[in-house]
Amino acid sequence: MNRFYFFLFLIFILSFSLVVSIGVSPPKQYVDFISEGSASADYTILNYGGLVGTNIVLSAEGSPLAKYVSFSENNFVMKTNEHLITATINFPSYENLSVYGKQIIRIEASEVSAGPSSGSFAVVTAVEPWLIVNIPIPGHFAEIEKFSIPNVKEGEDSSISFSIKNSGTKPLSNTRAEIEVFDLKGGLISSMSFDGINIPVGSSKSFSKPLRSSLMDPGKYLLVLKYYFDDNLKPASLSNYFFVGTTDILLLNYTSNLVEGKINKISLTLQSLWGSDLRSIRASIIDFNNHSQALPVIDLGPFEKRVVETYIDVPLLNGSPFFLNTSRYANLSVDTFMTLKFPTDASNDVDKRIPLNFLISHPVDPVVESKSFLDSVNVLLLSFIILLLVLIVLVLFLVFKKK
Repeated sequence: MNRFYFFLFLIFILSFSLVVSIGVSPPKQYVDFISEGSASADYTILNYGGLVGTNIVLSAEGSPLAKYVSFSENNFVMKTNEHLITATINFPSYENLSVYGKQIIRIEASEVSAGPSSGSFAVVTAVEPWLIVNIPIPGHFAEIEKFSIPNVKEGEDSSISFSIKNSGTKPLSNTRAEIEVFDLKGGLISSMSFDGINIPVGSSKSFSKPLRSSLMDPGKYLLVLKYYFDDNLKPASLSNYFFVGTTDILLLNYTSNLVEGKINKISLTLQSLWGSDLRSIRASIIDFNNHSQALPVIDLGPFEKRVVETYIDVPLLNGSPFFLNTSRYANLSVDTFMTLKFPTDASNDVDKRIPLNFLISHPVDPVVESKSFLDSVNVLLLSFIILLLVLIVLVLFLVFKKK
């Protein structure tokens, strides 16, 4: 009898084919197009399990350039914890290309198990590092590689820096760039230009300029950079935000739809406008019984955005001074406010009052659905019971067969 159970356990274990998990390093590499030449990139196949004997298959997919990729080995057995592979791209001539710009080739490394051929289960790992190829775009073409503006405190000046790459096949001569500064309402604050820009093919050029942010009011600003490299094409464009700091906080978003007659969870997204830490900010909401509902104490880092959560008890529509003479099944818009008390060491030690508007709705009556017995039974438990019954039948069969 013990042999029978051991035999069943052995069959169960052998029904799974174990395949060691793998990885590839680095996850992505960049190469530049070489007309009628080749470029290569080295990848290290990593055997995280530490076992040997796993069969690895490599392939290239994704971009149309994938068909030009070859490997130093594309089918091999892992004999150590690491295996070095070289992927080589043999580029066609530029005239025969049909794709340009940034092309992403997925280098797929897959473990192969013999399990499925024998009808058993197999666990197979596949990883896909990227090989990114930069191909010059015919004619004049440029890309903005970087665009940054450091945040500053109120009364300080900032600086703008950006870089532009000539990604085309022709030099860029006597071109220009323009930067516009907007407030969050879309109003134009200022602008600046960069003239006489010359960038050879395949090269990048960096630029910087001071920004007189000391003359701006505290708040959040949008900067839009446009580079005009060809009168017949749209300019390259990139935008970025930056802050002129003050000890103030913006309410960006909050839970505005609530249900009457229950405790509602409310989330509020707050944005600090100060370039240093703001600690121990006291916040409270005037709730629907005219009580002050305290929020957790808020700590914010420099220009940090954070979600704060609290709970508010919303009474029935006809049970609060807010909801007198209302129809029970009608939605109701209610105005209230949140108060923020800044720490005593902040420069504007005053209360900030932020208006809130909530839409109160009547809860929907729950729908009770009838469920069959099979719907409520755990599928895994049911499967185990069936397997147990099968084993019992087999045991009984062997017992009676011996008799």
